[in-house]
Amino acid sequence: MTRFHKQTNIPTDISTEQFQALLQDYFPRVYNYLYRFVRRTETAEDLTQESFLKAWQARNTYNPKQSWPTWLYRIARNTMIDSFRKKREVLDNAIEKREIVTAQNPESELAAKEKQAQMEKALAKLPELYATVLYLHYLEEMKIQDIAFVLKRSVRATTSLLHRARVQLKAELSALPAEIFL
Repeated sequence: MTRFHKQTNIPTDISTEQFQALLQDYFPRVYNYLYRFVRRTETAEDLTQESFLKAWQARNTYNPKQSWPTWLYRIARNTMIDSFRKKREVLDNAIEKREIVTAQNPESELAAKEKQAQMEKALAKLPELYATVLYLHYLEEMKIQDIAFVLKRSVRATTSLLHRARVQLKAELSALPAEIFL
């Protein structure tokens, strides 16, 4: 009898076909998460594939008390960190803000692109851990508890980390010309 995780409806004894369906659903999200850090298409694709391979190999260790995406993001983050350690790569940009909605006229579009570029510069100056917590909280809309699990930290430490990341991002943004954000 197949048991299902009550929140995500994911079988705890997952079959190849079921895993392939999850792969199709989550591959773009994991790829985007990794791409925001590595900023290279090929590297992000490789890391995403490696993450899913590791998830498949570790599928029997999946704890149904955890959410599937949280478990998967933790594997992806660890895979990325392992890759950086192996290759000794330095992050040239920590995180990229989602596209700012642009208006139809060219002037508004140019202003929006400038805002996004400035936001990316500010985010790139943050430590990788700050960028990660901001990305997971604001762009992936993860709960503090899930972020704590991904980062292998306590909820209190993660809350504090998010606060410090916000403060540092605000400081980086305040150093930019004010007319950019009008």
